[in-house]
Amino acid sequence: MEASFYTLYRRGRFRSSTDSDEDRMNQSERFGVAILGFCLKHDASFRAHFLKRVCGADEVPDLLDQNFKISVDPYAWADVLLESERHVIVVECKVDAGLAEKQNPSSEAFSGRDGYGRKFVAQYSTKAGRSKALHYVVLMKYRLRFRERIKRGVLGRIRCLSETWGDLVRDEEPPSELERDLCDSLGSLGYAAFQFMKTRKTTIQKDAVRAAETMVILDNVAQKYGLRKLPWQFGISEDRAASSLGLDINWKQKIRGLTSVVRPKKSM
Repeated sequence: MEASFYTLYRRGRFRSSTDSDEDRMNQSERFGVAILGFCLKHDASFRAHFLKRVCGADEVPDLLDQNFKISVDPYAWADVLLESERHVIVVECKVDAGLAEKQNPSSEAFSGRDGYGRKFVAQYSTKAGRSKALHYVVLMKYRLRFRERIKRGVLGRIRCLSETWGDLVRDEEPPSELERDLCDSLGSLGYAAFQFMKTRKTTIQKDAVRAAETMVILDNVAQKYGLRKLPWQFGISEDRAASSLGLDINWKQKIRGLTSVVRPKKSM
């Protein structure tokens, strides 16, 4: 088994075959946050790319000059925290789910008692903390539009940004092995932007012929038994050891002749 971030995930305690889909998604999110923080700490090229594409360093150029201390889950309201003498950046990460109200700068709850905005400001309300610029970045599948209210009141100190995982994907191949491993592993963990990145690099060559032959067979069967309106289903296991391709049959519907075709033979 190849040594990679994703191998650590599969072999470690982050993943269990008995996990529900929700548990698996939560674990994928936690592990994704951990490897993101690791790469931010140990890969200067990726860190600069992240600051530009996700943290808006073009608008705040001195972000690129900072010596950031990088932490993962230091507080309940910070998935990843980057802190220097002049700036503090909180990154809230989501794989597929939306934001809770207390995590969303557009919601009143963000500045409420349990709101992430209020807790962020409170943490940096000391004399030393007040000298730092605060940035709150939401990193998820799609981009949000924050309302003007975030510029007022207790949230006035916080520069709020909404970016997507797709913003992290480079047009060219990632320059470092560490970043390539991060991208491949995030794709395997279910982060859609990086799944497409893996697809972009995949060549099917001879496998295309076998796939086409399989689809022709299935289409012939579908035509024979009146199943051509059924949706196609396909998938591949995480370790790529197994795959499936077929028609999604609703067994509640009576499909004459089909049951006799697929009924297993009686054991001798």
